[in-house]
Amino acid sequence: MDNPPVNTPHIDYYALLNVARNASSEDIKKVYRNLCLTYHPDRHLDPVHKQQAQDKFTAITAAYETLSDPSKRVLYDTYGLEGLQSGWELATRVKNPEEVREAFERLRRKTDERTLAERLNQKGFFKLELDARRLYNKHTNRLIMPSISSMYLSQTSRFKMTSKDTVHVSAQLGTGVAFGNGALALAYQHMMNEHTTFYSTYRITDTNKSHVSLGWNQNLSKLMSAQLETTLIDLRPAYATLSLTRLLAQHTLGTLAWTVGTLNAIKFNVTRAVNDRNPLSLEVNINPTSILHSWTQDEHTYTREYTRYANLGDVDVCLSKILKVSKRSVVKVAAKAGVSNGVGAEATVLRRMGHFAKFGMSVDIASRKGITVSGIFHRGSYKFEVPVLFTPEVSPWSLLAATAFPLALIMMTKILVITPLDALKQR
Repeated sequence: MDNPPVNTPHIDYYALLNVARNASSEDIKKVYRNLCLTYHPDRHLDPVHKQQAQDKFTAITAAYETLSDPSKRVLYDTYGLEGLQSGWELATRVKNPEEVREAFERLRRKTDERTLAERLNQKGFFKLELDARRLYNKHTNRLIMPSISSMYLSQTSRFKMTSKDTVHVSAQLGTGVAFGNGALALAYQHMMNEHTTFYSTYRITDTNKSHVSLGWNQNLSKLMSAQLETTLIDLRPAYATLSLTRLLAQHTLGTLAWTVGTLNAIKFNVTRAVNDRNPLSLEVNINPTSILHSWTQDEHTYTREYTRYANLGDVDVCLSKILKVSKRSVVKVAAKAGVSNGVGAEATVLRRMGHFAKFGMSVDIASRKGITVSGIFHRGSYKFEVPVLFTPEVSPWSLLAATAFPLALIMMTKILVITPLDALKQR
């Protein structure tokens, strides 16, 4: 005789204990004691009867644990075993069954929203660059509003078609002084098995050039994986990238990427994270190919020159460390050295303002670029960043202003915004 498992949808706990649905807790407890005396495994010597009694005893115990608990009984009466097996947890010490139902409905709505967000997986990024180098005019003794130097906007959506097929749709738009650009991309990813993934991307830019990328990701072993990607521009071979990722030590991961073709670069990254709170990362870019933008302005026209550099001596190095100083605050520090920006450092402070919001400030100091202070705001999977270039030169007074201004702004935000919101939430 094969008894069904305990937690299956067709089991009726009331019928299993042979009690009415409006039975009191004392009646359920009395019936449960009598059934335990009958079906206790120690009262049966025959192996077959002992196993049947064990299954029956387990089933009635599960039924009693559910019906004897007021919160669990309300969930079972309202939603059946689905409510018990869904993993939802209700607030403790509720007053009546109506509060249990309300808490359950709230948790179910949150779960539905989380499921929808996971299916769409939308991500967005907005960046507005301001130029405040001429903030003060010493001839007129007036303050001049910062000017907008560039703006960038991107949106990405991921759609899970099946358990192995995923579609990505993304769009980018950028604008600046006398220039603009944009792109639209459609990507398809197919997981062939647990070790192999194939993906392809079609991207068209504002210059009507089509970029087609084909990629292959393969797990070579438990410690190493490889990724090969080739890109065609207007159906002509442009460049290819080979990436190797390996677990170098117990908490250390290394990545080596080599790009050949119209773009030539070598990228090396090592990340060490003893725990998820304080990772340490080192990134080295050798021979990075990029575009330097320089422009001059007169009263009537704008002139913009593009200079491409790809010398063998170009090297960019970045060493970063993330520190979780409290439950809500994270600090990231980085040291940089490179050809385009020179030697510099960057410090970022992020503080969580709620379940889905984070606010922070960043200070970037570079010997060839100057001092840039950025305001950062995260809302869910969307990020907003406003970097402001204060001065192209690094001096003691500019360093003092760059460090004092963000700290003062953070303290004012905490006093005027965060603390009142926390007090209101507690009330």
